[in-house]
Amino acid sequence: MALDLADKAFIRALPKTETHLHIEGCLPWELLHDLHPDEFSVPPHFWADDFRYDSFEEFERILIEHAIRWFTTPDRYHEAAKVVFARHLEQNVRYVETSFHAGIIELLGISGEEVLEAIRSAAPPGLEVRVFLGISRNAYTPLLGPILEYAVES
Repeated sequence: MALDLADKAFIRALPKTETHLHIEGCLPWELLHDLHPDEFSVPPHFWADDFRYDSFEEFERILIEHAIRWFTTPDRYHEAAKVVFARHLEQNVRYVETSFHAGIIELLGISGEEVLEAIRSAAPPGLEVRVFLGISRNAYTPLLGPILEYAVES
């Protein structure tokens, strides 16, 4: 059943929430393309309607390969979050719970506190954003341990 224009307008006007958003996993393709135009000139093969990942490990590997090409500084987190959050506002999303991956900040050696502030400061008026630190079961490493302790205590 196709929706008529009134139904579509009604749905667009409904306030919405986004409660499970991995910031590295929603990297706007145009940002990656603008940074590396020769390498990312065409949409990726995994956007095909019939594409299926062979495993979660394949999905995670592809996600990380793309994410580490963009997310190299807190400023890059801010820039990506601004684009993502603006798109949420366009869809009348009013509340977002997002996370950034502790493993990425460890891999790249960037400050988790600065990434947190970069994401928070990208939130536009009218959009409430809560940011979480995403961790793996084995993420209590010498670098991440103090960060995780700080996150729990704060």
